[in-house]
Amino acid sequence: MISREFKSIRDSQVGLYENYQEGEKPTFHEIRALGEKLYKDQGKDPKQLGGWASEKMVKNYDSGHSEIRWINAVADLKIAEI
Repeated sequence: MISREFKSIRDSQVGLYENYQEGEKPTFHEIRALGEKLYKDQGKDPKQLGGWASEKMVKNYDSGHSEIRWINAVADLKIAEI
């Protein structure tokens, strides 16, 4: 249910991904997995961020994400003008 609501808000209210194909738009779970990876990279317990009850669930959710080749990119966005 949270995935559907996230998608609904992302597509109808945010307006950042209008020119993207459906498979290119970030999903709730992709963003959550990235957050957990970054948390883990900092030496934090991803179980706290994800709210998982067990280490088994952390590993299940994280499976396959460590093979992704992440790159650093500069987000050159103007959020607000002051």
